[in-house]
Order: sequence, then C-alpha cells, then structure tokens
Amino acid sequence: MVRDALFPLSYLRLVREDGKYLLRRDVFSLVLVAIGTISMLFLAPGLNFFGPSGLVDRAGSLSSTLTGFYVAALVAAATFTSHISDLDKYIPNGKLYLKDSLNVASNLEEDEQHFGEEITRRQFICSIFGYLAFMALAISIVSIILVAISSAIPPKNLYGATPFLVYLIAPLYLMAVAHMAITTARGIYYLSYKIYLGDGEPL
Repeated sequence: MVRDALFPLSYLRLVREDGKYLLRRDVFSLVLVAIGTISMLFLAPGLNFFGPSGLVDRAGSLSSTLTGFYVAALVAAATFTSHISDLDKYIPNGKLYLKDSLNVASNLEEDEQHFGEEITRRQFICSIFGYLAFMALAISIVSIILVAISSAIPPKNLYGATPFLVYLIAPLYLMAVAHMAITTARGIYYLSYKIYLGDGEPL
C-alpha cells in the first residue's frame, strides 16, 4: 500500500542511457536554492517565513491550486490517442529507464537488466505530472502543518530558541518548491514542443 502511494516518486528513479539519474541535472539549482534560503534567513531574521500570510502559507496556497492543474495534465497525457507524436513508442534519442532493483527478469534486454525498464514518451510525461501532482499535494499539506505549528509558537522561541529547526526545515521546504517549479517548466516545454520533434529526446 505504501509502495503504491509513493509510486509517483518513481520519477526520481528515472535513469538516462549513460546510467546517471535524471535528477542530477537539477542538483546544482537546488543547492543554490538551499544556500540562498539560509543566506536570506541570516540577512533577514524577522522574515515572515512560517507565519500566517508568510512565504510558506503563500506557497502552500499556490501548490493546492496547482494540484488540480497537474492532475488535469496527467489525465490528458494518459488519454491522448497513441498516434499523436508516437506517444507509445520508446524515446529514440536520450533513452530513459525506470530504475528498479526488483526488475531483473531474464527476458529483458541487457541494458534493461542494467538500468531498469525502458519507458515510452507517454510514460515519461505521466511520470512528470504524476510526480508534480504528488509534490503539490504534499507541499500543501506540509505548509498547513508548518503554519499551524508556527502559530502556536511565539516568534521569539521560533527564531531564537530553535534556530536550527528553522535553518533545517526552510531550505528543505524551498528546495521541494523549487524542484516542483523546475519540473513544471520542463514538463510544459516537453509537452508543448519537444514531444512533437522527430527525436523526442528529453530536455
């Protein structure tokens, strides 16, 4: 049951044909976000980050709105007819594989046994928007919890007695929001342009 509930996170297990995780392309940007967040907290210690109408509250509201958009995009991608841009064919250039330690069936090709199961264009698009829908919902729920908890803690204690929690949670939270934004841009670009090219290579 837990495995099924967390299946949208399988996007993080996509592997390129060189054996490297697709997630690696976003690591540098996420590190910059973490550094920027910590710097912002140092330079502006009174920043309304967790409180009502603060950054977390606003980001959570945006995420809750985007959840419906991502689900709609997922449904659209899953129901496109197969002749549109050869959605059900494998990506010819820049092949992608779903990494799975359980996927060791003997009838798989050699590269599939090494990297995982090769995915089609449709599977790639569905994995993107499935991951985004999951992340948007998770961020919305986490935002509600963080705002509710912070409202019960005096600001002096929140930013004074427990600064390590702020400096730990804030970067992780914004990294999740940033990755959702980056993946959204990649998904829209692929769905609106890249998928219709002959190579269909993931960006």
